[in-house]
Parts: sequence; structure tokens; C-alpha cells
Amino acid sequence: MDNKDNKVEESMIEDIDPTLLVGSNRRLSYDERITYFTPAEQKKIVWKIDVRLVLTLGIMYCVSLMDRTNLGIAAVAGMNVDLQITGDRYSIVVLIFFITYVLLQPPATVILRKVGPQIFLPAITLLWGLAMIGFGFVKKKRNAVFYLIGSMASAFSGILAYGFSQLKNHGSGPTWWGQLIVPTEENPDIVPYRMPGISGWRWIFILQGVITCVVAIVAYFFVADFPENATRGIVKFLTQEECDFVLARIEKDRSDVLATEFKVGEYLKNALDLKVWGFATIFGLTTTSTYAISYFLPIILHDGMGFSIAAAQCLVAPPFVLAALTMFASAWYGDKWHLRSPFVILNGATTLVGIALLGYVENVGVRYFGVFLATSACNTNVPCILTWQANNIRGQWKRALCSATLVGFGGIGGIIGGTVFRTEDAPDYRPGVWACMGASALIVVISMLLVWKFHQANKRADAGGKIIEGLPGFRMSATNEPFYVRYYSGHSGKFGHEFLEFDFRVIGDGRSATARYANNSNYRNDSLIRKEMCVSGLMITEIKRIIKDSEIMKEDDSKWPQKNRDGRQELEIRLGNDHIQFETAKIGSLVDVTDSADPEGLRVFYYLVQDLKALVFSLISLHFKIKPI
Repeated sequence: MDNKDNKVEESMIEDIDPTLLVGSNRRLSYDERITYFTPAEQKKIVWKIDVRLVLTLGIMYCVSLMDRTNLGIAAVAGMNVDLQITGDRYSIVVLIFFITYVLLQPPATVILRKVGPQIFLPAITLLWGLAMIGFGFVKKKRNAVFYLIGSMASAFSGILAYGFSQLKNHGSGPTWWGQLIVPTEENPDIVPYRMPGISGWRWIFILQGVITCVVAIVAYFFVADFPENATRGIVKFLTQEECDFVLARIEKDRSDVLATEFKVGEYLKNALDLKVWGFATIFGLTTTSTYAISYFLPIILHDGMGFSIAAAQCLVAPPFVLAALTMFASAWYGDKWHLRSPFVILNGATTLVGIALLGYVENVGVRYFGVFLATSACNTNVPCILTWQANNIRGQWKRALCSATLVGFGGIGGIIGGTVFRTEDAPDYRPGVWACMGASALIVVISMLLVWKFHQANKRADAGGKIIEGLPGFRMSATNEPFYVRYYSGHSGKFGHEFLEFDFRVIGDGRSATARYANNSNYRNDSLIRKEMCVSGLMITEIKRIIKDSEIMKEDDSKWPQKNRDGRQELEIRLGNDHIQFETAKIGSLVDVTDSADPEGLRVFYYLVQDLKALVFSLISLHFKIKPI
């Protein structure tokens, strides 16, 4: 190529949006920070992050949920009697907590971003743990309003409470304690004496508070900072290379790994996005049912269904065990199928049915079955909505505002759920039942409207209209079939890391995709080619047909040539529910295929790669020359 052609090519490369680069390469899949690790090593890094962070944060959230939803268990264990909480006072106690819970959400997200999760999260966990312990020593009913600062599971909370509540009547405990202080058949001559102590309901707060404090202290050594600061932990978590890999993956996917400078105006401007309020509303409607069940289920079981105190506390547990199972199932299949909204709609409808059974059926067994349906569905919807929101919001500060708004509306749902089940409405609690049924119905309606809105936004963007979330190629998640294909071929030689890589990724509702291509060779000081474009649904259909016709998903690379000094090839495909990855050495010709231990399987791989290369080259050949590796 002559000098003129070189200048043309250089200008085209310079015209690439610099926001797509991190260092020299941002967001594009050929980023060396990603290819530095093999697919197997990448899986190990992701697994290490999941095990450490998901487990630690999950336990912290569990104790938080346990701490802020055990009021109903304490109430039936004697708190209402000791503190003279009668009439509407119980609902007022619940209401007071949610005022600050809602108002402090937005500033808390900003503080979290500024201070960092490694300090902020364990610190607030320790503080509410200490507050929980203090609640166990409340002497007057007016002090009870300071209860509930915060998330074990509610099922575990019920089981603990049953054991703790056996320590009832101000210091009584096992039978042998009483034998020492009052006349009994075994010790009739003992002078009656009352040992001072702590009521069983107080032990609920004290022991759960101690558990929370222990979790907070341990979490300080395991909670990592944000990815860009993850190497600064007390206990070393990731190497610098692994941190770079995580940053590159996030940047490739969303281009928002690093937070921009905080500006109040820009932060609040994000509130103009209608979907922020849509997500917040359905979350608030969901927590209306979750908090109503958490705070009043023990009371409904005892006062409304006629169970004893011990039975009511124990019967709280099974519905939440089912909820834990359905949460894991929905998370697993939602991630596998890349679907969120159908789960939200289904859970809303299931909650509606469960609440109806609880409120309108006379048979106690059927009513308790309704508790199972409502408890599992509404609690499962919490992570479903959080994930759906996160998938469709871009930008660190916008996500912070959306999360704060969402959790704040969750607090408003708590206010509603904490006040609609009134003592005077027992045993049917019809106003509370109507409120929860209405909330569940609205979840279904609003979720369907959001799905329609997202389809329309994707349609406009596909037609060249308004860019979504300020990022070309970004699409709202709806109900598309997952599809992704990536190919890489490269090696490290005397001219450095030379490679060719491309991928196709479905966006939005599946009617379009992004295609990304990179080709780098330092031979004769050639420059790096990189290209990103949107391709139509017809192109995606053709790529899927090529892959399906090849039957590559049936193959196994265990007998294929291993990567060597001449380089390696990688092929990753996600098609619907199938996800497969291949790694092998470079293949010079069909002779290498024939001489391999699995010529039939490797031949399928070889021809598919050639077809995909031809397709990619046809897309970019009008703009870029193809350079050898």
C-alpha cells in the first residue's frame, strides 16, 4: 500500500471514538488484559470472585434481613405485652423505622462510592449489630421506635426465635433453673425466689445482634474494594493482572467501569429517566408484600389461624425455605436464559394468587399453602427486579441513583406493608389482603409496560434513532434468545502479540447485534485495525444458521491439538441454552486436521471458522485491508 493509502487508513483508525478505549484498547474483546488469560483461567477468576464476594455479601445481607424483619416474632414472644404495644402502636413502630430508611438511601450510595465498600459495608453492619443488642434492653415502649436499623434468612430467624422465646417471663428458663428457686415436687422446701433475668423476646434481639457484629468483623477482611482498587484489600484478593482482567471485562460490556466526577446536577438529572421510577415502583410494590408477610405472618398465624405461639414461630420458617430455593432457581435460569421480566411477571401473578388464598379461603391448610405461594414469589421477585434494573442502567452515578431510588421505594413499600394489617381486622385482615393483592396486580401491569417500552426503545435505536443510555449499540434487555460468538487466533513472537479476533453479540430484543473486529500485526510496523458496527437481525439469523448447520455444539476439543509456541485458537458460542468453548492450536491446512486425533471434529471446527472469517471479512473489507498475523 502506498503512503496515501496509509494516511487514509490512519485517519479512519483515529476517527474511532476514544471512549471505546482503556489505555490503548477499551471495551473491545481483543483487549490483551482479557486474552492474557486462557478461557479456563478466566473461569477460575470469575469463580474466585463469586465465591468470595457473593458469599460474603450474601451473608451480610442475610443478617440485615434477619435483623429488620424479626419484629413480628418478638411481638408474639411477649414484646407487645412487656412494652404495652397495643392498637396501632405496633404499626407505628414499623413506620418510624422506614422514614430514615427511605431518606438516607441516596446519600448512602454516594458515601459508599466515596469511602469504598471495604470500610463502609462492614462499618454499618457493625453499627446496626450494636443497635440490635441495645434493643434487647429497651424498658419503655417509646424507646422501641429506635428498633429496626437495617439483613441468615427469615426462616432461620423464626427457628432461633422459637428457641429464644422459651426463655420467657423475665428470666425463666429450663426446668432445672426453677427447681433451684421455687418449691417443686423435687424440692418442696425451697423458699420462693425470682431470679432476675432477660425475657425471651429480648434474647431474639441480643443474640441476633451478636451474630451481626461477628459477621461485620469477619466481613472487613473479606469484602474487596471496587475492581479498580481490589488489590488494596487487607487480605490480598486479586493480582494486578486479574484486576485488569475484571476491569476490561466490565468495560467491554458496559463502558462504565470507572466512575466519572460526581456532580449534583448530573446526578439528579438521571431522575428524569422514566424507567428509573418504573423499576422503583415495582420494587416498592413487591416489598409491600414482603414486609407485610415478614412483620405480620407470626401474628396472622397466631391470631388469625389459631396456632399456638410456639407453632406460629416454627411455621414461619418453611415458606422462607421455599423462597430461598425459588430465589436460587430463578437466578440460575434467569442468567442461563438471559431473561428477567418473565420471572418478575410470573412472581407478581403467583403472589396475587397466594394472597387471595390467604385472605378468602376458610380452610387453614389452604390458607397456609397460600402463605407458601405468596412468601416464595414476592421474596424471589426482590433479586429478579434488582438484576433487571442493573441490566438496563448504565453509568456509575446513574446506577447509584437508581439503586437508591429503588431501595427507597422499597422502604415506602415497607411503610405500606407495615401498616395495612391491623389488629382490629383479625382474623381475615381484609384491608391488608386487598392492599397486597392490588400491589401484586400492579407489578404485572407495570412490568409489561416496561417490556413494551424497552422494545420500542430498541426498535428506534435499530432504525438509527435515539441512542440508548448514551452508548451506541447498547440495548435494553427484553426477552431475546441469548446469542454470542467469539473467535480468537494469535501468538506472541518477535514482533509482539499478534492476533485476529472478532465477535458477534445480540443486543436488546434480538433484532440486531454488535460485530467487533480486531487485527494486529507489528510486522513492518503495521497499525492495529479495529472496527465495531451494528448488524441486522437478518445477519444474526444467517450466523445462527451457519453454526447450527455445522453441528459444532456436539463436538469436544479434548483430543484436538493443544496450544503451542505457534499460537492458539479460541471459539466461544452461546446459542440459546447451549454454551460451549473450544481451544486448540493453530491449523495451517486440512493436512493438520487429517493428522489429528479427532479429524472429524476438528474438520467441523476448521470449516466453521473459515465460514465465519469469510462473513466478517465481507463486512469490513470496504473499509479496512486485511493484515496477516
